[in-house]
Amino acid sequence: MYKNPPYNAVADFAPVGLLIEQPIVLLARKDLPAATLAEFTSYAKVHQKTMQYGSGGTGTANHLACARLNTALGVDVVHVPYRSTSAMQDLLTGRIDYTCNFLSTSMALIESREIKAIGILTRTRSPISPSK
Repeated sequence: MYKNPPYNAVADFAPVGLLIEQPIVLLARKDLPAATLAEFTSYAKVHQKTMQYGSGGTGTANHLACARLNTALGVDVVHVPYRSTSAMQDLLTGRIDYTCNFLSTSMALIESREIKAIGILTRTRSPISPSK
């Protein structure tokens, strides 16, 4: 999050162990007019001044995932921090445009088409996939 942090993440920290690894997925309100990451990128670049994304709070995994995605896409979208999972409720009702959430906890809403999965934020395809 910082251009010049006061530490070196590789040299100044020692790994303790990996506890869990969860894929995070980019989720959008179901009526967002984008179905792929390329379409989402184009839409976000044009509408970034009016878009909002939600997270479970500043500094949470889903906030950092969306913030990193926004930086990679070159967009500046308003962050709406929530307490815990309220962002998903507002995504369902269309009050926010997108969020980044764990795939495992989002699967039921994706499969029911109550929200739209745009893409997974991992380097490889997830073995978990929505039913077609």
